[in-house]
Amino acid sequence: MDTSIKKIVQDFEIAVSKIVIYCLSELPFPLGMKKTISILQGSKSSFVIKHGLYELETFALLPMFSSQQLTTIIEGLIEAKLVYVASISDDNKPVLKISPKGHQFLEGMRKEKVQFLESIIDKTVPLFDGKDADLLDALAIMRLKIAQVERIPAYTVCGDTVIRELTKQKPANMESLLAVKGVGNKFADNYGDLFLKVIIEHISGSGRGS
Repeated sequence: MDTSIKKIVQDFEIAVSKIVIYCLSELPFPLGMKKTISILQGSKSSFVIKHGLYELETFALLPMFSSQQLTTIIEGLIEAKLVYVASISDDNKPVLKISPKGHQFLEGMRKEKVQFLESIIDKTVPLFDGKDADLLDALAIMRLKIAQVERIPAYTVCGDTVIRELTKQKPANMESLLAVKGVGNKFADNYGDLFLKVIIEHISGSGRGS
């Protein structure tokens, strides 16, 4: 990798890491991995609304990362000893906390090399033919319909990469949808049911090209 782009990538990884750690620092009470990720992605769940977590500065700052990608990032911060897992005495649930080393890193008093992009990106480009090509087209048409109804650019609904991953993995429920690379809670909440319907119809053989 060229030296200049390598520095840009390192700065990006550090910035994302600091956003995650800052999120932990501004929480009104400790949270576990899943709920912390939901805040970073901008989830509008009843829990988030009830506790006013949408008012946090870090709310919805990382919607471009999937739940699995953010899990990988946080696990990397734990491995680097910038964050650690503790438990609440009342119910013994695991929560995330910032270590002294993490506080120093966040405040710029300590330099730390954090790397996660190589472990979460996939540069392979899947090629589709036959029924999978039909599914790819059907998902793209659904994206366009949503964009037309909401009067927004199609790419703001989701990118081509997400469409290709949906075609490749064919999630059939919300849980598997959220596991798809590039899919976050915001996309799942707003459009998940519509895209799942297209995929399920394709799997059952009632979709176009069956």
